[in-house]
Amino acid sequence: GEVQGRPDTLSAQVSIEATAPDATAAMNQTSDKMQAVVNALVNSGIDRNDIATTNVTLQPQYGGGATPSIIAYQASNSVTVKIRQLN
Repeated sequence: GEVQGRPDTLSAQVSIEATAPDATAAMNQTSDKMQAVVNALVNSGIDRNDIATTNVTLQPQYGGGATPSIIAYQASNSVTVKIRQLN
C-alpha cells in the first residue's frame, strides 16, 4: 500500500553555546542569547507553549601543562520548537 499526506508540524532543535572565563558569564551569555531566539520565534507567530527547553549544560575547559587547570567554562542551552504553520 501507499500512504500520502501533507505534513502539518515540524520539530526543530535550536542550540546556543558560549565560552567565558567564569561559569556565571557563560550561563548568562547562553541564557540571554536563547531568550532573544525565543522572543524572535514568538514574535514570528510560534506559541510559547510549543517551545521547550531540552538541555542545559555547563562544562569546564582545561588548559594544558603538568597540572591542568580550568581556563574557561562552556555553556549550552537547547530548545525544541514545534512549528505548526508550514505554509
